[in-house]
Amino acid sequence: MNTKLRYALNAVLYGLWNLEIRFDEVYQCFLFKLISIFAKLLSPKKYHKKISQRIIKCDEFISRGRHNPKSGYCIGWANSIFGLFYCSFPFFISCLIFGIIVKMLEGNVHPIIIAIVLIIPISALWYPAKKAVYDNNIYLEYFKIFEKEDESWHKKWKRIAIAFCIGGILCDIAGMYMFFVVAIGRFDLWNITPAAQQ
Repeated sequence: MNTKLRYALNAVLYGLWNLEIRFDEVYQCFLFKLISIFAKLLSPKKYHKKISQRIIKCDEFISRGRHNPKSGYCIGWANSIFGLFYCSFPFFISCLIFGIIVKMLEGNVHPIIIAIVLIIPISALWYPAKKAVYDNNIYLEYFKIFEKEDESWHKKWKRIAIAFCIGGILCDIAGMYMFFVVAIGRFDLWNITPAAQQ
């Protein structure tokens, strides 16, 4: 695989990981403040110090799990998000192929053919990304390089990671739209009326 593409895929995963960490920090801060307020309102004053200490210990424990790039829960979420949105791009191709098959067979498509048409392009295009990012935990080596980059680099790749996710959503929508366009043969899907009313 091209080294620039490998670098970009790992940088997108790194950006998603950082976004997930930031989201989790904000969520955790809000949640712990809410817990602290309710705990102090509902418990006697003598337990307030103990509650604060436990919240601090819990925060430290969660932070260790959050920032672990090998087995932390934030990298797990980032991996899932990366895989989900990466597979959206080949899903567009699957929808086009499926639309052509439905048009050719006039809608009489066996479910096994549907599964094959959806799985093969996604699997074929997921394999190079998996090899570029996850084989022998290559992403960990890239993460060490990325940590040394400056703040502007980090902001840039967070924006690219967000654009990657938005692009995945748009590919899903466009893929489903193109399936109907190819299968039905019309671009103005919103003006289709039942045959009885025409």
